[in-house]
Amino acid sequence: MTSAPLTPCINEALPEEVLRVIFEEHAKVEWNAPVIDGQVCRQWQQTILRSPRAWAHLDIAKFPKSSPSKLHQWLDRSGSVPLHVKVIRCNQGVEEVLDRHHKRIKAIEMAGYPTNVALLENRSFPILQSLDLTGQGPGCEISMRCHAWRAMPELHSLRAHFLSVDPLPSNAFPPSRDLVLHAVEDFDCIIRNSYRSLTSLMLVFISLQYTSETLEFPSLRFLSLYEANNVKHRMNVPALTTYHESGGVKEELFPMPLPSLIEYGFHGHLLNAPPHVTSLHEDYPNISRLSVRTRPDDAKRFCRLLCDQPTALPMLSIFAVGDKPGFNDYTREDERSMRNDVFERNTANSVKMELCFDGNRVPLYFGDVSVYINES
Repeated sequence: MTSAPLTPCINEALPEEVLRVIFEEHAKVEWNAPVIDGQVCRQWQQTILRSPRAWAHLDIAKFPKSSPSKLHQWLDRSGSVPLHVKVIRCNQGVEEVLDRHHKRIKAIEMAGYPTNVALLENRSFPILQSLDLTGQGPGCEISMRCHAWRAMPELHSLRAHFLSVDPLPSNAFPPSRDLVLHAVEDFDCIIRNSYRSLTSLMLVFISLQYTSETLEFPSLRFLSLYEANNVKHRMNVPALTTYHESGGVKEELFPMPLPSLIEYGFHGHLLNAPPHVTSLHEDYPNISRLSVRTRPDDAKRFCRLLCDQPTALPMLSIFAVGDKPGFNDYTREDERSMRNDVFERNTANSVKMELCFDGNRVPLYFGDVSVYINES
Protein backbone atom coordinates (compact mmCIF):
# COMPACT_ATOMS: atom_id res chain seq x y z
CA MET A 1 0.00 0.00 0.00
CA THR A 2 2.74 2.44 0.97
CA SER A 3 4.81 1.74 -2.17
CA ALA A 4 1.90 1.96 -4.65
CA PRO A 5 1.67 5.24 -6.62
CA LEU A 6 -1.07 7.55 -5.44
CA THR A 7 -3.98 8.06 -7.85
CA PRO A 8 -5.30 11.60 -7.53
CA CYS A 9 -8.99 12.28 -6.98
CA ILE A 10 -10.80 13.37 -10.14
CA ASN A 11 -11.40 16.74 -8.50
CA GLU A 12 -7.64 17.20 -8.25
CA ALA A 13 -6.85 15.76 -11.67
CA LEU A 14 -9.29 17.96 -13.59
CA PRO A 15 -9.48 21.74 -13.35
CA GLU A 16 -12.85 23.31 -12.61
CA GLU A 17 -13.19 24.52 -16.21
CA VAL A 18 -13.14 20.91 -17.47
CA LEU A 19 -15.60 19.76 -14.82
CA ARG A 20 -17.95 22.54 -15.90
CA VAL A 21 -17.87 21.31 -19.48
CA ILE A 22 -18.64 17.76 -18.32
CA PHE A 23 -21.62 18.96 -16.27
CA GLU A 24 -22.88 21.05 -19.20
CA GLU A 25 -22.67 18.09 -21.59
CA HIS A 26 -24.44 15.84 -19.09
CA ALA A 27 -27.29 18.36 -18.90
CA LYS A 28 -27.82 18.04 -22.67
CA VAL A 29 -28.54 14.33 -22.18
CA GLU A 30 -30.49 14.57 -18.90
CA TRP A 31 -32.09 17.92 -18.21
CA ASN A 32 -31.97 17.38 -14.42
CA ALA A 33 -28.27 16.42 -14.48
CA PRO A 34 -27.18 19.34 -12.23
CA VAL A 35 -29.32 17.97 -9.39
CA ILE A 36 -27.89 14.47 -9.88
CA ASP A 37 -24.27 15.59 -10.17
CA GLY A 38 -24.60 18.06 -7.32
CA GLN A 39 -25.26 15.23 -4.86
CA VAL A 40 -21.85 13.63 -5.43
CA CYS A 41 -19.84 15.97 -3.22
CA ARG A 42 -19.75 19.53 -1.98
CA GLN A 43 -17.08 20.56 -4.48
CA TRP A 44 -19.18 19.35 -7.42
CA GLN A 45 -22.20 21.12 -6.01
CA GLN A 46 -20.33 24.40 -5.76
CA THR A 47 -18.91 23.97 -9.26
CA ILE A 48 -22.37 23.30 -10.71
CA LEU A 49 -23.79 26.36 -8.98
CA ARG A 50 -21.08 28.38 -10.75
CA SER A 51 -21.96 26.79 -14.13
CA PRO A 52 -24.98 28.60 -15.65
CA ARG A 53 -25.01 26.45 -18.80
CA ALA A 54 -25.61 23.33 -16.70
CA TRP A 55 -29.01 24.85 -15.81
CA ALA A 56 -29.93 25.85 -19.37
CA HIS A 57 -32.05 22.74 -20.14
CA LEU A 58 -35.50 22.62 -18.64
CA ASP A 59 -38.39 20.15 -18.79
CA ILE A 60 -41.17 22.20 -17.26
CA ALA A 61 -43.60 19.28 -17.00
CA LYS A 62 -41.25 17.51 -14.57
CA PHE A 63 -41.45 20.30 -12.02
CA PRO A 64 -44.01 19.84 -9.23
CA LYS A 65 -47.11 21.92 -9.97
CA SER A 66 -47.06 23.25 -6.41
CA SER A 67 -43.47 24.53 -6.58
CA PRO A 68 -43.20 27.45 -9.03
CA SER A 69 -40.55 28.95 -6.75
CA LYS A 70 -38.20 26.05 -7.58
CA LEU A 71 -38.76 26.73 -11.26
CA HIS A 72 -37.71 30.34 -10.88
CA GLN A 73 -34.73 29.31 -8.73
CA TRP A 74 -33.59 26.94 -11.48
CA LEU A 75 -33.83 29.67 -14.10
CA ASP A 76 -32.04 32.17 -11.89
CA ARG A 77 -29.11 29.74 -11.68
CA SER A 78 -28.94 29.70 -15.49
CA GLY A 79 -27.99 33.37 -15.42
CA SER A 80 -28.30 34.91 -18.88
CA VAL A 81 -27.33 31.90 -21.03
CA PRO A 82 -29.65 30.67 -23.83
CA LEU A 83 -32.37 28.25 -22.69
CA HIS A 84 -33.63 24.93 -24.11
CA VAL A 85 -37.21 24.43 -22.92
CA LYS A 86 -39.57 21.45 -23.16
CA VAL A 87 -43.26 21.91 -22.47
CA ILE A 88 -45.64 18.93 -22.51
CA ARG A 89 -48.46 20.32 -20.39
CA CYS A 90 -49.02 23.95 -19.60
CA ASN A 91 -48.50 23.59 -15.86
CA GLN A 92 -48.46 26.36 -13.33
CA GLY A 93 -45.43 28.56 -13.85
CA VAL A 94 -45.12 28.22 -17.62
CA GLU A 95 -46.59 31.63 -18.35
CA GLU A 96 -44.23 33.20 -15.82
CA VAL A 97 -41.25 31.45 -17.42
CA LEU A 98 -42.08 32.82 -20.86
CA ASP A 99 -42.87 36.27 -19.53
CA ARG A 100 -39.57 36.59 -17.71
CA HIS A 101 -37.22 34.57 -19.91
CA HIS A 102 -38.68 34.21 -23.44
CA LYS A 103 -36.06 36.53 -24.92
CA ARG A 104 -33.29 34.06 -24.12
CA ILE A 105 -35.01 30.84 -25.22
CA LYS A 106 -32.92 29.21 -27.94
CA ALA A 107 -34.94 26.00 -28.47
CA ILE A 108 -38.50 24.98 -27.68
CA GLU A 109 -39.96 21.47 -27.80
CA MET A 110 -43.67 21.71 -27.22
CA ALA A 111 -46.66 19.37 -27.32
CA GLY A 112 -49.29 20.91 -29.54
CA TYR A 113 -52.09 21.34 -27.03
CA PRO A 114 -54.01 24.56 -27.68
CA THR A 115 -52.92 26.05 -24.36
CA ASN A 116 -49.28 25.33 -25.23
CA VAL A 117 -49.35 26.68 -28.77
CA ALA A 118 -50.99 29.83 -27.44
CA LEU A 119 -47.82 30.50 -25.45
CA LEU A 120 -46.04 31.33 -28.72
CA GLU A 121 -48.50 34.07 -29.54
CA ASN A 122 -47.93 37.78 -28.92
CA ARG A 123 -44.35 37.22 -27.75
CA SER A 124 -41.14 37.78 -29.67
CA PHE A 125 -38.32 35.22 -29.45
CA PRO A 126 -35.22 37.09 -30.61
CA ILE A 127 -32.71 34.20 -30.29
CA LEU A 128 -35.00 31.20 -30.89
CA GLN A 129 -33.30 28.85 -33.37
CA SER A 130 -35.22 25.56 -33.05
CA LEU A 131 -38.98 25.06 -32.74
CA ASP A 132 -40.50 21.57 -32.38
CA LEU A 133 -44.32 21.31 -32.19
CA THR A 134 -46.22 18.04 -31.93
CA GLY A 135 -50.01 17.73 -32.06
CA GLN A 136 -52.11 15.07 -30.39
CA GLY A 137 -52.04 12.54 -33.23
CA PRO A 138 -53.95 11.70 -36.42
CA GLY A 139 -57.41 13.21 -36.51
CA CYS A 140 -56.64 15.58 -33.62
CA GLU A 141 -54.59 18.20 -35.48
CA ILE A 142 -54.06 21.48 -33.65
CA SER A 143 -54.04 24.73 -35.58
CA MET A 144 -50.90 26.86 -35.43
CA ARG A 145 -52.26 30.41 -35.41
CA CYS A 146 -49.16 31.85 -36.97
CA HIS A 147 -50.87 35.16 -37.69
CA ALA A 148 -50.56 35.88 -33.95
CA TRP A 149 -46.84 35.05 -33.80
CA ARG A 150 -44.29 37.79 -33.32
CA ALA A 151 -40.76 37.98 -34.65
CA MET A 152 -38.47 34.92 -34.54
CA PRO A 153 -35.58 36.34 -36.57
CA GLU A 154 -33.04 33.58 -35.79
CA LEU A 155 -35.29 30.55 -36.32
CA HIS A 156 -33.69 28.08 -38.74
CA SER A 157 -35.03 24.68 -37.64
CA LEU A 158 -38.77 23.95 -37.62
CA ARG A 159 -40.37 20.56 -36.86
CA ALA A 160 -44.15 20.27 -36.98
CA HIS A 161 -46.16 17.08 -36.40
CA PHE A 162 -49.96 16.57 -36.63
CA LEU A 163 -50.77 20.24 -37.02
CA SER A 164 -52.56 22.55 -39.40
CA VAL A 165 -50.98 25.88 -40.22
CA ASP A 166 -52.52 29.30 -40.67
CA PRO A 167 -51.02 31.67 -43.27
CA LEU A 168 -47.69 33.07 -42.11
CA PRO A 169 -47.34 36.77 -41.36
CA SER A 170 -44.52 38.30 -43.34
CA ASN A 171 -42.47 39.04 -40.23
CA ALA A 172 -43.13 35.80 -38.31
CA PHE A 173 -39.84 34.06 -38.94
CA PRO A 174 -37.19 33.92 -41.64
CA PRO A 175 -36.81 31.09 -44.17
CA SER A 176 -35.78 27.85 -42.45
CA ARG A 177 -32.65 25.79 -43.12
CA ASP A 178 -33.91 22.54 -41.54
CA LEU A 179 -37.56 21.57 -41.87
CA VAL A 180 -39.65 18.54 -40.83
CA LEU A 181 -43.35 18.33 -41.70
CA HIS A 182 -45.15 15.22 -40.42
CA ALA A 183 -48.88 14.94 -41.22
CA VAL A 184 -49.21 18.73 -41.41
CA GLU A 185 -52.21 20.29 -43.12
CA ASP A 186 -52.23 23.59 -45.04
CA PHE A 187 -48.45 23.74 -44.94
CA ASP A 188 -47.79 25.32 -48.33
CA CYS A 189 -47.02 28.68 -46.70
CA ILE A 190 -44.13 27.09 -44.77
CA ILE A 191 -42.68 25.43 -47.88
CA ARG A 192 -42.98 28.63 -49.90
CA ASN A 193 -41.31 30.57 -47.11
CA SER A 194 -38.21 28.36 -47.23
CA TYR A 195 -37.72 27.13 -50.81
CA ARG A 196 -34.34 28.67 -51.40
CA SER A 197 -32.82 28.47 -47.95
CA LEU A 198 -33.49 24.83 -47.00
CA THR A 199 -30.50 22.53 -46.60
CA SER A 200 -32.39 19.63 -44.91
CA LEU A 201 -36.00 18.62 -45.55
CA MET A 202 -38.11 15.73 -44.23
CA LEU A 203 -41.71 15.17 -45.37
CA VAL A 204 -43.73 12.40 -43.70
CA PHE A 205 -47.33 11.59 -44.71
CA ILE A 206 -47.54 14.72 -46.83
CA SER A 207 -49.27 15.29 -50.16
CA LEU A 208 -48.54 18.37 -52.27
CA GLN A 209 -51.57 19.11 -54.38
CA TYR A 210 -51.89 22.84 -54.22
CA THR A 211 -49.80 23.63 -57.33
CA SER A 212 -48.25 22.04 -60.39
CA GLU A 213 -45.26 24.35 -60.60
CA THR A 214 -41.67 23.13 -60.21
CA LEU A 215 -40.39 23.45 -56.67
CA GLU A 216 -36.93 25.00 -56.59
CA PHE A 217 -34.55 23.97 -53.78
CA PRO A 218 -31.13 25.30 -54.85
CA SER A 219 -29.43 24.74 -51.46
CA LEU A 220 -31.04 21.44 -50.39
CA ARG A 221 -28.47 18.75 -49.55
CA PHE A 222 -30.50 16.25 -47.49
CA LEU A 223 -34.00 15.04 -48.41
CA SER A 224 -36.20 12.41 -46.75
CA LEU A 225 -39.60 11.50 -48.23
CA TYR A 226 -41.77 8.99 -46.37
CA GLU A 227 -45.23 8.52 -47.90
CA ALA A 228 -44.94 11.97 -49.47
CA ASN A 229 -47.00 12.11 -52.65
CA ASN A 230 -46.93 14.42 -55.66
CA VAL A 231 -43.62 15.89 -54.52
CA LYS A 232 -40.55 14.19 -55.93
CA HIS A 233 -41.22 14.62 -59.66
CA ARG A 234 -41.67 18.38 -59.19
CA MET A 235 -38.53 19.06 -57.14
CA ASN A 236 -35.45 20.70 -58.64
CA VAL A 237 -32.62 19.76 -56.24
CA PRO A 238 -29.29 20.35 -58.02
CA ALA A 239 -27.16 20.26 -54.83
CA LEU A 240 -28.72 17.15 -53.25
CA THR A 241 -26.16 14.71 -51.77
CA THR A 242 -28.33 12.48 -49.52
CA TYR A 243 -31.78 11.14 -50.35
CA HIS A 244 -33.94 8.64 -48.40
CA GLU A 245 -37.38 7.47 -49.54
CA SER A 246 -40.10 4.95 -48.78
CA GLY A 247 -41.59 2.45 -51.19
CA GLY A 248 -44.61 4.54 -52.13
CA VAL A 249 -42.41 7.41 -53.31
CA LYS A 250 -40.03 5.58 -55.64
CA GLU A 251 -42.53 5.46 -58.50
CA GLU A 252 -42.02 9.20 -58.98
CA LEU A 253 -38.84 10.46 -60.63
CA PHE A 254 -36.88 13.65 -60.14
CA PRO A 255 -37.08 15.99 -63.17
CA MET A 256 -33.41 15.30 -63.96
CA PRO A 257 -30.56 12.93 -62.98
CA LEU A 258 -28.58 13.83 -59.86
CA PRO A 259 -24.85 13.25 -60.32
CA SER A 260 -24.28 15.09 -57.01
CA LEU A 261 -26.07 12.37 -55.00
CA ILE A 262 -23.68 10.15 -53.02
CA GLU A 263 -26.06 8.50 -50.52
CA TYR A 264 -29.38 6.80 -51.25
CA GLY A 265 -31.66 4.94 -48.83
CA PHE A 266 -34.81 2.91 -49.45
CA HIS A 267 -37.41 1.74 -46.92
CA GLY A 268 -39.62 -0.87 -48.55
CA HIS A 269 -43.23 -1.79 -47.94
CA LEU A 270 -44.88 -5.16 -48.36
CA LEU A 271 -45.01 -6.13 -52.05
CA ASN A 272 -42.81 -3.15 -52.97
CA ALA A 273 -39.47 -4.26 -54.35
CA PRO A 274 -36.50 -1.87 -54.09
CA PRO A 275 -35.61 0.29 -57.12
CA HIS A 276 -33.92 -1.40 -60.06
CA VAL A 277 -30.15 -1.14 -60.30
CA THR A 278 -30.31 0.18 -63.86
CA SER A 279 -32.70 3.00 -62.96
CA LEU A 280 -30.56 3.95 -59.96
CA HIS A 281 -27.48 4.10 -62.16
CA GLU A 282 -29.27 6.34 -64.63
CA ASP A 283 -30.61 8.69 -61.99
CA TYR A 284 -27.81 8.67 -59.39
CA PRO A 285 -24.63 7.44 -61.11
CA ASN A 286 -22.21 8.49 -58.34
CA ILE A 287 -23.79 6.83 -55.31
CA SER A 288 -21.13 5.62 -52.87
CA ARG A 289 -23.42 4.65 -49.95
CA LEU A 290 -26.61 2.66 -50.43
CA SER A 291 -29.10 1.48 -47.79
CA VAL A 292 -31.99 -0.96 -48.35
CA ARG A 293 -34.61 -1.87 -45.74
CA THR A 294 -36.87 -4.47 -47.29
CA ARG A 295 -37.69 -8.19 -47.37
CA PRO A 296 -34.71 -10.57 -47.53
CA ASP A 297 -35.80 -11.94 -50.93
CA ASP A 298 -35.93 -8.45 -52.43
CA ALA A 299 -32.58 -7.53 -50.92
CA LYS A 300 -30.99 -10.71 -52.29
CA ARG A 301 -32.47 -10.03 -55.72
CA PHE A 302 -31.11 -6.49 -55.66
CA CYS A 303 -27.67 -7.70 -54.55
CA ARG A 304 -27.65 -10.23 -57.38
CA LEU A 305 -28.37 -7.45 -59.87
CA LEU A 306 -25.42 -5.49 -58.49
CA CYS A 307 -23.29 -8.55 -59.21
CA ASP A 308 -24.69 -9.09 -62.71
CA GLN A 309 -24.08 -5.43 -63.60
CA PRO A 310 -20.68 -4.61 -62.13
CA THR A 311 -20.38 -1.43 -64.20
CA ALA A 312 -23.59 -0.02 -62.71
CA LEU A 313 -23.06 2.34 -59.75
CA PRO A 314 -19.26 2.16 -60.15
CA MET A 315 -18.57 4.33 -57.07
CA LEU A 316 -20.60 2.18 -54.67
CA SER A 317 -18.46 1.33 -51.64
CA ILE A 318 -21.02 0.61 -48.87
CA PHE A 319 -24.17 -1.47 -49.27
CA ALA A 320 -26.18 -1.56 -46.01
CA VAL A 321 -29.04 -4.00 -45.51
CA GLY A 322 -31.44 -4.06 -42.57
CA ASP A 323 -34.62 -5.71 -41.36
CA LYS A 324 -37.99 -4.09 -41.64
CA PRO A 325 -40.62 -4.75 -38.94
CA GLY A 326 -43.10 -7.37 -40.06
CA PHE A 327 -40.66 -9.13 -42.39
CA ASN A 328 -38.62 -12.23 -41.77
CA ASP A 329 -35.13 -11.76 -40.39
CA TYR A 330 -32.12 -12.32 -42.62
CA THR A 331 -30.91 -15.88 -42.16
CA ARG A 332 -27.33 -17.07 -42.30
CA GLU A 333 -28.08 -18.48 -45.73
CA ASP A 334 -29.31 -15.06 -46.89
CA GLU A 335 -26.13 -13.44 -45.62
CA ARG A 336 -23.93 -16.11 -47.19
CA SER A 337 -25.65 -15.73 -50.56
CA MET A 338 -25.30 -11.95 -50.58
CA ARG A 339 -21.68 -12.04 -49.44
CA ASN A 340 -20.86 -14.38 -52.32
CA ASP A 341 -22.51 -11.96 -54.75
CA VAL A 342 -20.56 -9.04 -53.32
CA PHE A 343 -17.31 -10.98 -53.59
CA GLU A 344 -18.09 -11.72 -57.22
CA ARG A 345 -18.81 -8.05 -57.93
CA ASN A 346 -15.61 -6.93 -56.19
CA THR A 347 -13.49 -9.20 -58.37
CA ALA A 348 -14.78 -7.32 -61.41
CA ASN A 349 -14.60 -3.81 -59.97
CA SER A 350 -11.81 -1.47 -58.92
CA VAL A 351 -14.02 0.02 -56.18
CA LYS A 352 -14.57 -2.63 -53.51
CA MET A 353 -18.03 -2.74 -51.98
CA GLU A 354 -18.58 -3.46 -48.29
CA LEU A 355 -21.73 -5.33 -47.26
CA CYS A 356 -23.27 -4.36 -43.88
CA PHE A 357 -26.20 -6.21 -42.34
CA ASP A 358 -26.90 -3.99 -39.34
CA GLY A 359 -27.57 -0.91 -41.43
CA ASN A 360 -25.63 1.35 -39.08
CA ARG A 361 -23.16 2.45 -41.72
CA VAL A 362 -25.99 4.10 -43.67
CA PRO A 363 -28.90 4.74 -41.28
CA LEU A 364 -32.23 5.92 -42.65
CA TYR A 365 -33.73 9.10 -41.25
CA PHE A 366 -37.44 9.79 -41.39
CA GLY A 367 -38.92 12.59 -39.36
CA ASP A 368 -36.12 13.79 -37.06
CA VAL A 369 -33.75 16.11 -38.84
CA SER A 370 -32.00 17.03 -35.58
CA VAL A 371 -30.71 13.46 -35.24
CA TYR A 372 -29.46 13.48 -38.82
CA ILE A 373 -27.68 16.79 -38.32
CA ASN A 374 -26.05 15.65 -35.08
CA GLU A 375 -24.80 12.38 -36.62
CA SER A 376 -23.89 13.54 -40.10
